[in-house]
Amino acid sequence: MHLAQLNLARMLAPLDSPVVADFVVNLDRINALAEAHEGFVWRLKDENDNATSLRPFPDDMLIEG
Repeated sequence: MHLAQLNLARMLAPLDSPVVADFVVNLDRINALAEAHEGFVWRLKDENDNATSLRPFPDDMLIEG
């Protein structure tokens, strides 16, 4: 059995804003924890090793897998 998860969020501010700085600074740490978890298979990511630059929805929607 596998569980797939995709996170969508309506951004409060652009990724370079101090409003979301805590979120941005913790992305790599949280993603590394997920990937190290037993049973981890895959997550959505771009060339920066996250999915924040992928914008299949309106610009204020963030996708992170």
